[in-house]
Amino acid sequence: MGSEFAGIERFYPPDVVRAAFDAGEFLVTMVPNQPFSISRRNHDIAKGKLKPRVLAITDSNRLKQLVAVVKDVLALLT
Repeated sequence: MGSEFAGIERFYPPDVVRAAFDAGEFLVTMVPNQPFSISRRNHDIAKGKLKPRVLAITDSNRLKQLVAVVKDVLALLT
């Protein structure tokens, strides 16, 4: 994900972003061998569209980056 993906969305699996883009839920710029890029307006739209897609993932291996970030946050809080 490019730096425009701020917050937790930066750690979502790229295939989730791609599926939402393919479904026409928001616009993302995709250039081969480059991180996905998104405008602020589309990032705001993407937040609401990506959350249910990520929550539907049942294979924890697809969420390794996200799990690592959550663990880091929890460690800071305890």
